[in-house]
Amino acid sequence: MEHNIEIYFLYFIILAIMGWVMEVTLQLVQKHKFSNRGFLIGPYCPIYGCGGVLITLTLSNLSNHPIALFSTAILICGVLEYLTSYLMEKIFNARWWDYSNNKFTDIGDYVTKYNDNILFLASSSDPRQGVKINDAFIKFILEKSIYSYDYIIIDTNSDCSNVNIDLLDNVDNVLFIMNNDLLNIKNMRSMINIFKVAGKTNYKVLLNESTNPYKNYYSLYDIKKMIGTGVDYNLTSKFFMKNYDSLVFDGSIITLDKKFSKYYPKANKVFMSIYNDMEENNE
Repeated sequence: MEHNIEIYFLYFIILAIMGWVMEVTLQLVQKHKFSNRGFLIGPYCPIYGCGGVLITLTLSNLSNHPIALFSTAILICGVLEYLTSYLMEKIFNARWWDYSNNKFTDIGDYVTKYNDNILFLASSSDPRQGVKINDAFIKFILEKSIYSYDYIIIDTNSDCSNVNIDLLDNVDNVLFIMNNDLLNIKNMRSMINIFKVAGKTNYKVLLNESTNPYKNYYSLYDIKKMIGTGVDYNLTSKFFMKNYDSLVFDGSIITLDKKFSKYYPKANKVFMSIYNDMEENNE
């Protein structure tokens, strides 16, 4: 019996690795890029090993009946894949296989590479496409992204829309960014009140006064009083960058600029504090 267990375990490992190699090779041929097709650490897809061992255990008596063997094997593999997909969706909230008619099935086809560590999914250049973004679409994007990337950063507007509320309800951490003007402060107070009513505390507040040093209307004390909570991070007007607008229009990530770290070490320290706090909350 022990010998049989060892043999079946060897079958499982070999088939799991072969399945991984097959899927990765298919991705390389079709899309000309590497994609880890497994969800575990290592070059294997367990479902291939499970399917192979299950077929070996249950269908050995059909070896002389190729048609029955083939048909039953297809049925077993279909049921196994369906049950695995169902359990992964319920446990991990991820849809690993999607055979729907939706053309947007691989987010990797739509992201743009900024550098070796950062990819981004840009919005449409046609603002009329914005009406197609709804709760279901956002959920679909997250399902396709959650196991492909270490961190997902979502930049939203300040509207208290259903899409934003639903999105904020499903993320690990929220960083509210506000400017020193009345409209921003009013919107921030609304969002903070929504979070308080929902009993949520997974948020931080960043006050950005660096975009324009001449239009900061309220003191930090007044702002805290108006929004009803503390300000965790503050980029003061002394961090103002003269070429800020041009960098934004060029699509540059300012905090990755070496000159930024050199000339604005205190501002860079603020961003590192944000990163460390978010990392700590995820542990």
